[in-house]
Amino acid sequence: MLTYFSFLILFIGIPLIITILFYIKRYQEAEEKQKILMKRIFIAIIILIIVALIYTTPWDNYLVENNVWYYDPEKVMGILIGFVPIEEYAFFVVQTILIGLISGWILLKGNDITQKINSSLNSIRIFSIIPLLMIWFISLFAFFNNIEPLIYLNLIVLWGFPPIIIQLTYGANILYSHKRELILTISISTLYLAIADAIAISEGIWIISNSTSINALLGGILPIEEFVFFLITNILIIFGLTLITDLRSITRFKNTLNRILS
Repeated sequence: MLTYFSFLILFIGIPLIITILFYIKRYQEAEEKQKILMKRIFIAIIILIIVALIYTTPWDNYLVENNVWYYDPEKVMGILIGFVPIEEYAFFVVQTILIGLISGWILLKGNDITQKINSSLNSIRIFSIIPLLMIWFISLFAFFNNIEPLIYLNLIVLWGFPPIIIQLTYGANILYSHKRELILTISISTLYLAIADAIAISEGIWIISNSTSINALLGGILPIEEFVFFLITNILIIFGLTLITDLRSITRFKNTLNRILS
């Protein structure tokens, strides 16, 4: 029987161990410049873990308390923090580490992070958030009008879009300079976790409520809301790691902070 804990070991733990071993080998062979970037990647992951736990815990508890999703009590250890099993909190942490390391690995092989930003792309910081804001307000309207089949999808959008909007407002042009790496990492990560999620659902580890879902299933198993959830969480992790580690982003943050304090 596949439990939540064994699911974490098989689908997150084993790939994570392999990735860490690659990182250790890469670090030992890296030049000093790359070692500095790898250290920033590790620091970024720690920051993202803290943010993920603080930001996601109330939202996830709300979902479970209101039966938007629930779990088989026989497939968890029975240790709850609030309404949520401890394995779910572990998932926040290990997903952030795994996706962060994969993102950092691809970033190490990608563009020169010290390259100059094209000033003509400054407008992308505004235009990139307009469609997200429109979708967010539509979801807010639908949520308060209690359109039941859209509840789960609305909650994902209402929770996930604000930090993405902040990331894009701050550094969309920086992110655009890494577009190839970002598209590759987000695509690989989302596809993998979507497949893993479909297996967990087929095993009954967690169950998505039919009443609060639009019941559109990918591959006949995976609710579309779950795919959107992993797409958004991966974007948050990968965008966050890129912005924390990019030297141009660090310089922008320091300049912004100096202007605020002066």
